[in-house]
Amino acid sequence: MNELLKRINYGFDGLIRSLKVNNFNSAEIVISVQDTEINEWVNVKFIIEALEEFKILKNLKVSNVVLSSGIKIKEISGLYYIDFAPFSDEIDSVFDFRQSDIYFSGKLLRWNFEEYSEI
Repeated sequence: MNELLKRINYGFDGLIRSLKVNNFNSAEIVISVQDTEINEWVNVKFIIEALEEFKILKNLKVSNVVLSSGIKIKEISGLYYIDFAPFSDEIDSVFDFRQSDIYFSGKLLRWNFEEYSEI
């Protein structure tokens, strides 16, 4: 996961293109980010399966589309947490993720790179 985060510069200044929750069992999130290996914009699709918890809160004063604070990913007690609006620079516990406006956790986290698109 650290290799992915480094490759996409931790998602800083990327854009959330789409969020989709499927029957509360899985979620798909597509973001546009700079791929540092090819120095171009790409889309990355994150797929969280066996979804355990999530939060999507649209803040009226701040855009959640721009990933100004990047993204954080961490495995805690067998669950993968991914945060698209980190509350803090240091994410140490589930509590830290739960402070976020947009986070997901599940038993399986996958991702794939896709051609850049503004969807």
